[in-house]
Amino acid sequence: MGLNARLRPVPVLVVVLVLGFVGASSEAQQTSSGKNTAAMTGEVDPPPGCLQDVPIGTIEKGKKGHLLIVEMTASSTPEGFPGARIFKPQVDGIGLEGANSVDSPDSSQFDNAAVSAVWWLDLDAAESNNPGELVGQPLELTFGQLCGGDPYRVTAVARMLKK
Repeated sequence: MGLNARLRPVPVLVVVLVLGFVGASSEAQQTSSGKNTAAMTGEVDPPPGCLQDVPIGTIEKGKKGHLLIVEMTASSTPEGFPGARIFKPQVDGIGLEGANSVDSPDSSQFDNAAVSAVWWLDLDAAESNNPGELVGQPLELTFGQLCGGDPYRVTAVARMLKK
């Protein structure tokens, strides 16, 4: 099944792109876009404060009758996992439905734990509130903020699914 294939509720193929994040240490960045999917994975090492508008990827264009789903998992690195906070994703500046932020568990209680979250957006409803901004336009997905005191790994997958 290729990228041009119609996605079903359980996709067979997900395009994964690896991004380095600019933080306390810089890494090379690689980006890619897909027709119905975008994804990223990488180690986050936020400076004091938070990284703003961290890219997830770009979906070619929004479509009527579709939902946008973003799934995220954050996990520890060998250096630890204390204090990670991930703010909900946005598409072209519009926040998705779901938790405002996801916090890592206390590392003293859950060493090497992972946290996951799912966010969604009905593109028809969002388009009616923001005419001309989503349907037929590229969907640029970002995390609002990635925060934390030590490095951690984040993986995110965005999929556009037919309702």
